[in-house]
Amino acid sequence: MAYSSYDEPQEFFGTGYSSDSTGITLTYADAITEVTSTEADTTGSGDARKVIYGIAELLFNKYQAIPAADKPSKMTISRSTSEDAGASEFVRTYTVQLRLAAPAFEVANEPS
Repeated sequence: MAYSSYDEPQEFFGTGYSSDSTGITLTYADAITEVTSTEADTTGSGDARKVIYGIAELLFNKYQAIPAADKPSKMTISRSTSEDAGASEFVRTYTVQLRLAAPAFEVANEPS
């Protein structure tokens, strides 16, 4: 198998992803399971941090679901979790690494 098995957005994101000439949509109910409709609300009760967390979790989980032989060689997504015992909180860090082609800073092509 090769990375091309997961190179299209629909293959990576699944049923919660759609796009047209005016925008890209990630349906929170299908794709961003960490976020409720109240948290995603745009009229005052929403929490942008929860939406960002949901998107970060989505990216990490979708990347982890790709079989090792099919993972792209020019992109990695990782996550680490540590504890801040003094604050009784956990700290979660996400790292998205993309290799970019010079000089235009475009995502580099995967090997054939």
